[in-house]
Amino acid sequence: MVGEKNSQHFFVATQDAALRTQMSSVSGVPLLRVVRGQLVLDPPSEASRTAYRKHEKDKTGPTPQQQEALERKRKELDGEDSGKPPQEPEQKKKRRVGPKGVNPLAMKKPKRAVGVLGAPKKKRQHRKRGKGAETGVLG
Repeated sequence: MVGEKNSQHFFVATQDAALRTQMSSVSGVPLLRVVRGQLVLDPPSEASRTAYRKHEKDKTGPTPQQQEALERKRKELDGEDSGKPPQEPEQKKKRRVGPKGVNPLAMKKPKRAVGVLGAPKKKRQHRKRGKGAETGVLG
């Protein structure tokens, strides 16, 4: 039922030591056993761990197409730089951030200066409104 790869994802629960050792050689088979009336899940076998490591390595590494592209790029770079020492890419200098200025909207407006040569400025004259019919008040 389990086969060589446990494609159906079966759990095996047994008390037989020989069957447990046989199933531990198959990767991806969780083994259960009863100890003092409780079910105990055995830790993963060495075959399961190696299969997991291989799967993770395949998943995180480059695909064959990416590997070929990397090899071509390395060959191109080696051909161009033959005899030249490898150059470090330029690094931009980080600009130092100094203290920030005052918020101009929060500052009090400066008082107006007295006019030219100390003469006071002229005041604007406002027209006074009349009372009665001109103002539009009915009454």
